[in-house]
Amino acid sequence: MFKSTANLSTGDSYRFVYRNGPGCCGTDTMPGFEVKGDGNYPEDNAWVRATGVLEEYEEDGKPYFQLRLKELVVLDKRGQETVSQ
Repeated sequence: MFKSTANLSTGDSYRFVYRNGPGCCGTDTMPGFEVKGDGNYPEDNAWVRATGVLEEYEEDGKPYFQLRLKELVVLDKRGQETVSQ
């Protein structure tokens, strides 16, 4: 799935591809990757296939990883949204 969000303090935008993970009591997980592309992104909750290169970048002195997109394809058929293991 695809999701966009913003840092309310800085206004910086972040985009992710993810699935829902197991959890309860406020500990639900969202395993996935931050993605960076050409700026042409789908709507939130779109079911996508992301292809790219994993790269590291630094923000505020901390290392982060993102998937530098080669391709982001919106798929018609949704897959399994919640995964475990």
